[in-house]
Amino acid sequence: MEKLYVFRKDIKKNGFPEPVYLSKEVFPSLKEEEQNTLLKLIELLEKEKEIIEKINAKRPTESGVLFVNGGVTLCEDEDDWIVITLKERGELKEVKEKAIDFLNKSLDLGLGFLSLVQNQCPFHGIEV
Repeated sequence: MEKLYVFRKDIKKNGFPEPVYLSKEVFPSLKEEEQNTLLKLIELLEKEKEIIEKINAKRPTESGVLFVNGGVTLCEDEDDWIVITLKERGELKEVKEKAIDFLNKSLDLGLGFLSLVQNQCPFHGIEV
């Protein structure tokens, strides 16, 4: 497979190119550092999704009763929800910061052609 490296300066000038999906053909064509960077990014994005699901599972209910860690907790509004999920929100912030680091590293390695990188940059507030 032909390498399609796209670096920040190219993206700033021309925008993102047509995205290339990370496939069984594309992944092995990458250098080890690039593969490791993408694997870590994917791991962080999966962790981020899990934490978001945990936070959303503790959303306020109509009855105001929420079962958390085998106990009953009152969660009647958004303020209660924020307090109840402070630990998860802290974890999420930390994971998001690491994901941003790996997205930036991916861009620095020229992996801006990948759909994974292109889709996650705006979601994580990365302006190229």
